Amino acid sequence: IKTASFSILKKEEMEGAVSIALFASNFSDLKFEYKALAPNWKILDKFKKKVISEEKFILSYKEQLNELNPASVVEHLNFLTGGEEPVLMCHCSKTKFCHRHLLADWLENKLGIHIEEFGSSDHIRKDGYLIKKEEPSLFEKED
Repeated sequence: IKTASFSILKKEEMEGAVSIALFASNFSDLKFEYKALAPNWKILDKFKKKVISEEKFILSYKEQLNELNPASVVEHLNFLTGGEEPVLMCHCSKTKFCHRHLLADWLENKLGIHIEEFGSSDHIRKDGYLIKKEEPSLFEKED
């Protein structure tokens, strides 16, 4: 499993692309949707209107995810994509706060798997963000 923004579809064709967005993408090549992985309308609306903070969004979205069985989710994704690697996609760019990073963390923590952002193996996820891994300096003193 990987994650990516819909914008990657402008350059790449992905047979296993699965929308996890509440709203449709405008890419006709995108064949699959998994709406249960999108933040529900209430959470998303409150967040966009700045009624709730990122921290509250994270808590609410995790509560939503915890209603699902992570192993079943992966099984459904694999069935849905018919053997193609599922790529979980939404509208956000890779550097913005995004639920796909929270979803990837949830699946990783629950199942002990690794989910990479497409084309960004030098990044890690933290609190809904994708950030570049810090390379250790040759001059840093070790403790």
